Amino acid sequence: MMKPHRLTTQKRLLSLLISCSVLMLGNNVFAKPVLEPAPGKWKVTNDYSGATKPKGQRYIADTLTRPVPTNRWWSSMMWDFQGKQPFSERMYPHPLAIAAEPDGLGVSYPTQATVANKGKHYEYLYYKGEGWDKRDLLISVNGLQAQETKINDYSDWTVSALWQQGNKQLITTAGHGIPYIFAQAKGGDARIALNDYDNNLNVWYRQGDKIGLTLNGHHYGLFAPSDTQWVLQGKEAKVTLAGTHGYFSVGVLPKADESTLNQYARYAFNVVKDTQVSWKFNEEEGTLKATYHFITEAIENRGADEHTIMALYPHQWKHSENDFLSGTYTSPRGVMKTLTGNEFTTTSYFHGVLPGLPLAKNIDKQRLLNYLQTAVTKIKQSGFRPDTYFGGKDMAKLAHLLPITEQLKNTALRNEIITMLKAQLAQWFDGSDNNTPLFHYHADWHTLVGYPASFGSDKELNDHHFHWGYFIQVAAAIARYDQDWAKDQAWGGLIKMLIRDAANPDRKDPDFPFMRNFDPYAGHSWASGHGNFAHGNNQESSSEDMNFATGLILWGEATQNKTIRDLGIYIYTTEQEAIHQYWFDVDQENFPNKYEPDIAAIVWGAGSVYATWWTAEPESIHGINFLPFHGGSLYLGHHPDALARNYQTLLTFNGGEEGNGGSADDWEDIIWMAQAFRDANTFLAKFNAKADHYRVESGETKAHTYHWLSALNDLGLVDTNVIGSWPSAAVFQRAGNRSYVAYNATCKEKQVSFNDGITFSVKPQHMVTFQNNEIRQQTVMGLCDGSGDPGGDTPDTPDTPDTPDTPSIPPTNKPYGVQLISQSAARFFVKKAKWVDVHYQINQQPQQNVRMQQNQQGQWILRINDLKPNDVIRYFFTIANPLAKDTSWQRITISRHTPDNNEGIIVID
Repeated sequence: MMKPHRLTTQKRLLSLLISCSVLMLGNNVFAKPVLEPAPGKWKVTNDYSGATKPKGQRYIADTLTRPVPTNRWWSSMMWDFQGKQPFSERMYPHPLAIAAEPDGLGVSYPTQATVANKGKHYEYLYYKGEGWDKRDLLISVNGLQAQETKINDYSDWTVSALWQQGNKQLITTAGHGIPYIFAQAKGGDARIALNDYDNNLNVWYRQGDKIGLTLNGHHYGLFAPSDTQWVLQGKEAKVTLAGTHGYFSVGVLPKADESTLNQYARYAFNVVKDTQVSWKFNEEEGTLKATYHFITEAIENRGADEHTIMALYPHQWKHSENDFLSGTYTSPRGVMKTLTGNEFTTTSYFHGVLPGLPLAKNIDKQRLLNYLQTAVTKIKQSGFRPDTYFGGKDMAKLAHLLPITEQLKNTALRNEIITMLKAQLAQWFDGSDNNTPLFHYHADWHTLVGYPASFGSDKELNDHHFHWGYFIQVAAAIARYDQDWAKDQAWGGLIKMLIRDAANPDRKDPDFPFMRNFDPYAGHSWASGHGNFAHGNNQESSSEDMNFATGLILWGEATQNKTIRDLGIYIYTTEQEAIHQYWFDVDQENFPNKYEPDIAAIVWGAGSVYATWWTAEPESIHGINFLPFHGGSLYLGHHPDALARNYQTLLTFNGGEEGNGGSADDWEDIIWMAQAFRDANTFLAKFNAKADHYRVESGETKAHTYHWLSALNDLGLVDTNVIGSWPSAAVFQRAGNRSYVAYNATCKEKQVSFNDGITFSVKPQHMVTFQNNEIRQQTVMGLCDGSGDPGGDTPDTPDTPDTPDTPSIPPTNKPYGVQLISQSAARFFVKKAKWVDVHYQINQQPQQNVRMQQNQQGQWILRINDLKPNDVIRYFFTIANPLAKDTSWQRITISRHTPDNNEGIIVID
């Protein structure tokens, strides 16, 4: 509910800063960065010679000295990535759409959706044509023609822009949920150019310091200082500001009447100077309360206290208790409701995350063990892929097998996985030799970049939350077993650096900006660093954003750091609601009528699309917002009816088939695992029918998929009616019977309780499944003090034998290439290098990117099996000698088997 404040702006701001728990550190406010780690074994470089600086030029006012975030709805105004124009692309704060131009700020209010691409793409676009012919109006200073626009200031969801030409100056402020553009002019009259492209301008109120008008079907109020008067000539309104405070504003109105105009005039000079979000997690109740503060300065006293008019997105107003005004706005996210005040609070329920799912009662343990050993062996043979994204996925898919090793009481395999993960993370986290892999800090951009980078994570600062989420998940899994490893003084300090880079909770940190990726008001992250697109910024894989949030929660639990844990819960619960509303439209209220799919794969500032960045395959379009699967994926099961519509959309756009059987992007396992949240029996059966021949998605394993489907077949549906008293507790329900799963991340026995009256105790570092008033399953999920045997007295399963060393390369004059070594196997080889990655594709299957292994003779090799005559292999190498260089693509066809002629058995097309 609204809480009226009557303190002065300065006192209110101080009070807000002191009260926000996320900004506190002990008894000192901003004593040092909240997540600044102690020195340790980890090292981030700042002098890596191969570091690639972000591309393009930034435009930031000299007076703005604190770190400026990328990945914002307004980033294109700060960062001219393409080097084409120093103003901005189109930006979508909602309800307004804006764009910076040489002579000021263009403003529009798109209310009509354009649906294109056979119903698979919708947009509420700020049209940019000849002379920006589809904007509604331009806010300017008479005669202004600036050479550039600079970021003058910013807050959690607003931005202030600066135009300067000699003594002429314009400063504007815009933001999410703000129906005003606040402007301040110097060196000339305020000027508003009206672009009546519908030729139907209607000035329905004109008196003194305010004008009410409708153009292009949109209603606006123009507000000038008291005792001044707008002069309207043709399609241009001007007001002289000499002798005044220099402020004026434009408000988009929900209605065209004098009462609404007067209401908006009342708040037109309460300029929003700052916005801040604060949050608090109530562990006992399982609720996350987030409060959104609008800090205003009353330039004129118009009897509005220090309030403003706020417009809330669906994910906000559906979770808040307020007395909303009658006026609403259209937006690409659905209806925005309005209210007056200076803050509002949302309440979301947190239904828990787990380190993994329980073991199904009737699962075939030997089959599961075989899958498990195969998954580990494959990683041992192929190695981890080299870049921050795919390398992170490879590590994470191993980490997700750790709970299964515990459930099978295979401590030897568990220890082997932990050893592999520690070794791989140590390579990334120790940048002391300045050789990749490593993390490099770009001081001028206040960001951390991992090298080798991928998907523009270096030049464009894309996807940091996606990439870092995998690393944090892996580290959290290790931390359950080795708390010393997770300390700052060992390797845990690097995890804090990753968190500070992508989701820093500290606004006063001098090294990283506040919340680089996550947009507190929009409720989700933005993936593009620069946002230089006509549709604004975007995010595709909402599920990888949730993977990041889950990593924060599990890391915070494992290290007993509630600041990190609660940060993760805030992001998780907020994004969960945004995903339900904007990616899956679970209430069927937000997508335009003519938009055909029941899901959006990429959410843009201007709309949404049923597509991905790399393929039109429906399985990938759906799967990219499901993967990866982990103990934080349970939100996917909150709305089974929406999942059913999701599946029907897949079948509709895939010709009535779940998998087309021939595509390289045929992610059947991802579809099965998601749809199991509504019907595990059916999709477990699909897995069993295809277990021997489906293509495993590169971040998954058969072991995890089989375990996941079997577990949900046992547990049933996610039960959102019951909340546990721990962050790591969840409830399921099958045929009216509930299963309660709780993980105790501490080293003391604890009692968990649920709001339906169920309570039970959980031993230290154990996960318990409670059914029918008794503990059905109790599994170790970690160690205390870094020692001990969690497997108890159960004998260990023997280690999987190591793969024998591959023989040396047969004599040849070639420095690298491919040779057939049996009737069905070939070997990539490189004779001399510091390290080598091979990138290959067999018969249009997904491209594999593998770090080759060095044999005893110093040669780099990788064996591939199960080849057949007429198989086509495309490949190239990345060879470091010492600098990394790519060879050209080669294409070969397996032609004939002639063991006595090794050089003649491959035909190069």
